[in-house]
Amino acid sequence: MYHQFEFLERALSALRGAFSRKRAFEWFSTFVLGLICRPDRLGVASVMRALGLEPEAYGSLVELFRSGAWTAESLRRGWHAWLAGLPLLTECAGRLVLCSDGCKVSKEGSRMPGVKRLHQESATSSKGETIFGHMFGAVGVLCGTLGHCCCVPLKVNLHDGMRAAAGWEGSGVSAESHVVQSVRCAFEAARALGRACYLCMDRYFLAVPALRLMRELNAGAEADGLGANLVHIVTKAKSGCTFWREPPGREPGTRGRPRKRGARVRPSLECGSFEYAEVSARVGGRRMALGAATLDLLWGQGLYMPVRLVAVRGLGAKTQLLVSTDRSLSAAQIIELYSARWQIEVSFRDMKQEVDGFGYRFWSKSMPRLERFAKSSDPDRLESVSDAAARDAILSAADAIDRFVAAACVALGLLQLMALAEPADGDVAYSEFSRTPKAKSVSVRSMREWLRSHVSSFIHGATSSRMAAFIRKRLVREGGYAPKGPGPGRRRRR
Repeated sequence: MYHQFEFLERALSALRGAFSRKRAFEWFSTFVLGLICRPDRLGVASVMRALGLEPEAYGSLVELFRSGAWTAESLRRGWHAWLAGLPLLTECAGRLVLCSDGCKVSKEGSRMPGVKRLHQESATSSKGETIFGHMFGAVGVLCGTLGHCCCVPLKVNLHDGMRAAAGWEGSGVSAESHVVQSVRCAFEAARALGRACYLCMDRYFLAVPALRLMRELNAGAEADGLGANLVHIVTKAKSGCTFWREPPGREPGTRGRPRKRGARVRPSLECGSFEYAEVSARVGGRRMALGAATLDLLWGQGLYMPVRLVAVRGLGAKTQLLVSTDRSLSAAQIIELYSARWQIEVSFRDMKQEVDGFGYRFWSKSMPRLERFAKSSDPDRLESVSDAAARDAILSAADAIDRFVAAACVALGLLQLMALAEPADGDVAYSEFSRTPKAKSVSVRSMREWLRSHVSSFIHGATSSRMAAFIRKRLVREGGYAPKGPGPGRRRRR
């Protein structure tokens, strides 16, 4: 009955090396279990209610994210190493498939590090044009098959809002742009997984700095013996994007340098003149017959990187322009890879709605108060912080945010893997009504609800589980959450 909890405990045991102290690891495992099974999203207290922990456990759970026994980076290394040994990782043409994108999270804490005004590209009647919050960059790896997969988060961290702290001693904050950081994180993930990868990104990431960094990091990976072209990018072309044809060969007897580019191509204007062929590709879990035209061109002013452009008809009212830096891929493979990129958007939704991975509340009194009506030309408020102790307090709060999100990535990834392996006709599938059930597996929500309904029996009945034994010692006894009387410095109300 407890095989899902046994899988959860085995996976968490593989992360023991990320913690220098056993007690910190046990509290981390407890927090992840509570994060998965909690009935509401009201901070650390909801984890205590989900597991029935005694009130004294609150301080231990809060201090977990300030502990010196682990870091977010050590946790990610252990997480990547465990994922690298799974047989469920999605492959295409002998490479793993990574997805990367950005996520904006509304946060209005006036003294919370990293909060800034963010522009919403997809502004609707339900979302304002601008919000105040955090800008996260995320990289995940696909598990399953291209037609039936999930995007397990590898790294989700702040990419903006803390650049003024990049020069502080021991900050570890990057001053690079969001696009450049996303590509760098993808190469770190590929090195940790030990495999060549395809990186699927949105059209926002088709930028010269991203491709230039990809070329540099690929050269460095080849020098380290990891093979040529460790990471290839699959993305979408922006509207009005310009390409060039291959430069013609120099005629014998002519003088001058060889040309870097040939004739200019405007796909958005010339797509009607392309030669389309019918291809069969799996998009959104079902196979479709589409029209595709394939061209090998150059892209990037001053960069002129060889890419393969695929113009696709049948995916919408307009012709879609997909781009791959790997020219050996077929049109159908490029279409399937880019369509699988949507799984990272599903992961963002589950991160917010299922585990509430962005529900942290860490701030610092040393942080200057947020000025909501500041202009973009005004100096960053972090520039006014010069005291070393105040800087350490701000960096400690930002590090606590990073650890909380890293722990939530582990919780969501384990939920996704359990849901992916669960049969569609098993006990979990029928434990909760779903208006639109999946044909091949259960949803992350159904998996979480099943675990939540059985966590109490696991804690009390799994006598051989170390995690359950640790929690049993800290359960609320008879009397529930009744207060034990006023603490030091507190007065009774008359």
